[in-house]
Amino acid sequence: MTTALPAATTAVASGATQGDVKNWITGVHDYLAGLFGTTGSTADALTALGVGGGVSSAVAGNGVAVSGATGAVTFSVSAPSANSVGSYCFASIQVYQANWTFGGNYSAGIGSQQIQLWANADSVTGGTLTGSISGTWKWMGLGTNSSAGGQASSAFGIAVRVA
Repeated sequence: MTTALPAATTAVASGATQGDVKNWITGVHDYLAGLFGTTGSTADALTALGVGGGVSSAVAGNGVAVSGATGAVTFSVSAPSANSVGSYCFASIQVYQANWTFGGNYSAGIGSQQIQLWANADSVTGGTLTGSISGTWKWMGLGTNSSAGGQASSAFGIAVRVA
């Protein structure tokens, strides 16, 4: 853009003439034409502003592919395989009066302070705990299931596999 936006004081000064106002309007017109183009087309205005071309750059990796030949960008999203690093499950952690930490890492298994897959969970029949997961999981759950005496025996929630 080569035309600067004219100062508003040119048109509203106490001594401004009709010619000053006309010149100010022309200056604003030229400024806007340089900024948005003169066709009135939204696409042309966006191009003049430098935003009409879509994605201007992208870095390949993590679901983003960039064509070397055309520069086309492709995005893809997929869920990880069950029981693989990055996968999630609804789980239980057996705590037996021990402490557990939200965001803490725990191994999979059926012992105290180990993550177990919680299968077929519902409020009527309860659920089934299985040892069918492996690896290390980050505990993202809260809720508890209290045993006699009010001591928490298990917690239920989401876990994500980290190793």
